[in-house]
Amino acid sequence: MELYMLPCRATYRENMEFMLQGRWEDRHYVQYFRMRKGHFFELCDSLRPHLTSGQTNYKQSITVEHKVAITMYYLAHRDTSQHSMALIFGVSQPSVSEIIQVVVDAIHENMYDTYIRRLNATEVTDTMAAFASRGMPGCIGAIDGTHVMIRKPACSYVENFFNVRYDSFTLQVQVVCDYNRRFWDADIGRAGTVHDAHVLRESELFNDAQSVVLCTTQQTKTAFQQSKCMLYAHAGT
Repeated sequence: MELYMLPCRATYRENMEFMLQGRWEDRHYVQYFRMRKGHFFELCDSLRPHLTSGQTNYKQSITVEHKVAITMYYLAHRDTSQHSMALIFGVSQPSVSEIIQVVVDAIHENMYDTYIRRLNATEVTDTMAAFASRGMPGCIGAIDGTHVMIRKPACSYVENFFNVRYDSFTLQVQVVCDYNRRFWDADIGRAGTVHDAHVLRESELFNDAQSVVLCTTQQTKTAFQQSKCMLYAHAGT
């Protein structure tokens, strides 16, 4: 039976209980949060020490699962207003805004360096072998850029952020992933009018590659020097 999260208190409570108890089918987590059920609860467990707040005599504290659900739904459905989300998740709009910021900060501060990190020697070897088996010898990653739409920045050079192609203010995001589509490098925050090639040349990734310090050990540096590694870029970049 298909479950829908409707702006109705009774339906909200029922659906939220199903979700928090893991009673949704895997496809529902993918539909609403863009991640599988196991990954959703794994993320909740990883963030629990950083998101747990005390319960008072006046109100029931919002659970970690509830906070993560709000944030993941927002990131997966950016066209949904926070006022609509307040109805969907049964909290106030200011709470939605605050929760999103707190959860995103917790992810960045406590998980970024664990998952977005340079390859070690073994990973370099495995990654090159995997790309070689797909017809791309000597490749250690696939690189591409995208734009994230933002509100009009409050700065003197605001025109640098306006991207005519998207008719919006944007930030540039450059990422590199391995053969399993796992990100291992990211450069975020450059103005939307900056060309992809300029973003690459100004990135820490490019500077490190130029000086052969892209990875963390001498063994990895040697692997880079011997293999003449390269990155695969999308033709549209």
